[in-house]
Amino acid sequence: TSIAGLFAQISTILGFRLIVITRNSRKIEKLQKLGAWRVIDASNGSIYEQISDVCDIGVDHAIDSVGGESGELLARALKPEGTFVSYGLLSGIPNDWRKLHDTY
Repeated sequence: TSIAGLFAQISTILGFRLIVITRNSRKIEKLQKLGAWRVIDASNGSIYEQISDVCDIGVDHAIDSVGGESGELLARALKPEGTFVSYGLLSGIPNDWRKLHDTY
């Protein structure tokens, strides 16, 4: 939540809409107060479908600290020319870059 909270505050300052994905519904209100445009609870179903519900054509940028299946689902929510940054592997499982590349 610390990183997500920082990004939420930065999004307010710089004026971009931020979607935060969390696995803890108790954090939703705090992240919204800090400036997140939307907060998605990953425990409520498909991340991809929840993002699609608020962004019909996908997101411009995604930042992933989890990796594995979660990171791959997040990458699929990108627009075709979107940017994906992976900076951690909280899941312990790397993203399958070959599979992600073949998706596009």
